[in-house]
Formats: sequence, C-alpha cells, structure tokens
Amino acid sequence: LPAMRLPVPVLVGLRRLGLERAGDVLRQPRAPLARRFGAPLVLLLDRMLGEAATPFRSLRPPPEFQVVREMMEPLITRGGIDAALSRMLPALCAQLGDAGRGVLRLVLRAHRGDGTVQEAMLGLGLPSRDPAHLHRLLESRLEALEPRFGFERLDLLAERTEPLASLQSGMVAGATPAADAAALAQLIDRLGQRLAVWRLAPRASHWPERAAMKVDPFASIATPLGWAARPRPLRLLRQPEQIEVIAVLPDAPPRRIHWRGNWIEIRAAEGPERFEPEWWRDRPDRPVRDYYRVECADGTRLWVCRAGLPEASPRWFLHGVFA
Repeated sequence: LPAMRLPVPVLVGLRRLGLERAGDVLRQPRAPLARRFGAPLVLLLDRMLGEAATPFRSLRPPPEFQVVREMMEPLITRGGIDAALSRMLPALCAQLGDAGRGVLRLVLRAHRGDGTVQEAMLGLGLPSRDPAHLHRLLESRLEALEPRFGFERLDLLAERTEPLASLQSGMVAGATPAADAAALAQLIDRLGQRLAVWRLAPRASHWPERAAMKVDPFASIATPLGWAARPRPLRLLRQPEQIEVIAVLPDAPPRRIHWRGNWIEIRAAEGPERFEPEWWRDRPDRPVRDYYRVECADGTRLWVCRAGLPEASPRWFLHGVFA
C-alpha cells in the first residue's frame, strides 16, 4: 500500500481493517470504500488498473520569439520597467518582422529577487508587431506588478503568432484601406483591455429578438439571404412593453395607444407584417405577431405588435423605436 502514495490517514485506516496490499483493497466492494475513505481512493484504484486517465502537466516548449533581459540592478520603479520594455519590444518586433509574423498573445514575465515570478499577459484581436501599440496596451497590465525588492530579469514572450504581411503605404496622400483596418484593430485592442468589445452579426431568423447576435469584433460576417429586407427599428427594446390600443376594427392598425400613462394619437400606420413562430425551435402554442410601423403626432415612429389573432383577444406591445 505505501507504493500507492496514499494519504497517511487513508493508509492507517486501511491497515486497521487488515488490508496490507493493493490486492487486498481491490477485492473489497467499492461502495463501502468510497463511503469510508472518499472518492479519491476509488479513483486511485482505477488509475492503477488503467481504467482512468492520469493527467499530468506537460512541459511547454519555449516560444519561438522571445527577448530576455538580465538586470544589473533590480528594477523597482515603474519608470525602470517602462524603460526596459522600450528596448525589449523593438527587439521582439524585429524578430517577428524578419519571420513575417505578428503577435496575438504577448506575455511579460518578471522575475523577482525572492524567486517568485509575476506575469502580465496581453491578447490581441489581430496580429501586430508595432512596438508603440504593444507598449500602450501593456501599460494597464503593468499596474498589477509588485516589484517590492525589484525584478532581476524580464522575459518578453510571443506565445501565439500569426502570419502578418507588411503594410505598403499608398502612392497618394491619405490612408489606405489596409492602414485604416490596422488603425481600427489598434483601437479595438485598446478598448478590449478595459471593456467587453463585440459587434453585432445577422442571424438566420425572422423573429426580431433572434435576428442579431454578439460576435467577436474581428469575426467575419456573412449576411443570410433576405435578412433585413424590411425596415427595422434602430432601437429594439430589451423587454417589449405592453400597451393598450384603440383601433377602428379588430384587425385594423391602431389609432391611439396608451403607453406609460399617456394616450398617444397615431397620425399614420403601415402594416401589418406577420411573424409566424419558428416551428423548429418555438413551442407549438406560441402566438403569431402582427407588426405595425406607426407615426405619432409628434413625429416619433414606433414599432408595435399584436400578439395573437384579432379574434382571440390579442395583446399589444411596443417592441422598438425607429427614431
């Protein structure tokens, strides 16, 4: 049993039961062992028999692109760290440029004199090898470093890279499309260090609350056929607000609506546009919706819907605002 590397309390408990060898334990019922000594003992037995995998931490190979600086004097101040990075980043970007690569994941490892290591990690949406841009992005990460008695060594590692072609300047004054894309990528990278950055992408659904989804700001977007064929409101309410409606006929457009305690006169209306439930994902009893684009007396344009057929006591909702 000692060869199984069992915890001392478990080893003592098994010996009190007269179990001295691994074979003695394997012949016992699993359930009583698990109740008395816990699931780790059962898992250890399965790993010993090869019935469960034994995870291990593999050694990661060093990154292909890295710059290491040994300090003659420990770095204590933020100014000293910035000065060291101002020399290390151009050297790393030169390596990337020679290989035609750009960094997507940049890691700074700071080794303190007491043997501890601190890390500052930076993730980018698009590959880059601009030292000034990378230094600006690292500034917010450096605030978390605690030098105490000083950093004796700095490692700058490009852990993840991608091919990056050089940007060719245009023959005329003004930014090229490639330069504009690079500038936008740098802006998104800076915002992404402090905020959650995303963009909206169309989704293949005619149901309004499903017609768009959040995606990565650098993700490629394909517009489904027929998407946005009809005008849609600029602002869709997160939760539709129920309203009261007066209409000339049950299936006619609204003439007046009661919203947030006020009656609003409708000057013009267009519709209806019917939305049927999506049978492959909606429940069978979900009511249909008839949407109207209405213009109020003050010029405000709203998107209102009638949930349910006119003869089935439908409910009215305000779902969006055009302007």
